[in-house]
Amino acid sequence: MENKNELDNSENVQENEGGEPSEETLKSPEDLALKLKELEEKNKQLFERAKKAEEKLKEIKPEIKSKEEPKEEPKGTEKQDPKVMVRLAKALNDFSEEEIDFIYRNAKDNSPESIIEASKDEWVKMAINAKREKVAKEKQIPEPGNLPGANPIKGLTPEDIAKDPNSHQKAWEEFMRTGKKPGAGI
Repeated sequence: MENKNELDNSENVQENEGGEPSEETLKSPEDLALKLKELEEKNKQLFERAKKAEEKLKEIKPEIKSKEEPKEEPKGTEKQDPKVMVRLAKALNDFSEEEIDFIYRNAKDNSPESIIEASKDEWVKMAINAKREKVAKEKQIPEPGNLPGANPIKGLTPEDIAKDPNSHQKAWEEFMRTGKKPGAGI
């Protein structure tokens, strides 16, 4: 009889990649029965924990929904007072797009009232005026190489060279003779 059990066990043994039987299949049936009981107990414990968690979730879910409902407001459905919109338009009338973006960034939120308030804020006004002054100063400074009141210097363009292939040599000769770039004026 023992040979028959050994044969049954050897037929049921699964082989690993290396061709050797695994440790699970070499264990005695008593060990496997103990392991089975342990797994069944763990399974029961996990099932009970899952049940408890579901019950808690059912208790908590209505509380969460009741807290979220007042906070949800559909955007764009609220109607603005036309007077507020007119005030907003007047407040932003004297500003450029870049300045309006700056005002929006400094507003508390996107409501028209807070945007109007931000447009009247002293710090915002000072920052916008400083930016405007900086741009005005940059416009007053002439480009390098161009003197105010002088004729702009005209160099050779690719079209000039295409019309007259020897124009660059003529320009060089004129420069050598007069010491001035061609087209430099007086």
